[in-house]
Amino acid sequence: MLLILYAFDLWQGENLMIEENENRDTVFSTAESVDGELRVRWLLANNPNTPPQVLDSIIASNHLGLIRRVAEHPRLSLPSLEALCSHTDAQVREAVSENPNLPPSLMWTLAQDASEDVRFRLAESYTVDQEVLSYLMEDENPYVAQRARQTMRRRNMHLYAAVEFPAIQHDDAVIDLRRRGNG
Repeated sequence: MLLILYAFDLWQGENLMIEENENRDTVFSTAESVDGELRVRWLLANNPNTPPQVLDSIIASNHLGLIRRVAEHPRLSLPSLEALCSHTDAQVREAVSENPNLPPSLMWTLAQDASEDVRFRLAESYTVDQEVLSYLMEDENPYVAQRARQTMRRRNMHLYAAVEFPAIQHDDAVIDLRRRGNG
């Protein structure tokens, strides 16, 4: 089975072709230099349709910039997410916290991470589980706790608006509020 992927470099306007043979060896047809390979891998890491197997091969390249980018990819497999949650580089773990498919069990792992930056980035993620966010609101680091509170407020803004303006029940409420303020 031969898998051929095409990437289009928007800056250079050239097509790059990547072939993967039966042995899962990646051959770069038009990008033979290291810079060319990195450029192709970067394009694949940013492509939302890149298959999980290709993302895994990008992780195997051990290029931190690429690994950080792949960590946020929505098609990244669960085993890869688990591995990246325990990566030695804190910025990789930060990037994992932005993955939209991060399961709650891994969110809890990141919420207890030794790095304050990892916890902070998780606290500002809109996809973080409500219970994990509540836990982060009690974090020992005041910046992490404050960010978690801000995220909770933004996430529940409709609830705060209903408490402050109980008469709001439909889309015309904004017009009604403006009339009250002007009249």
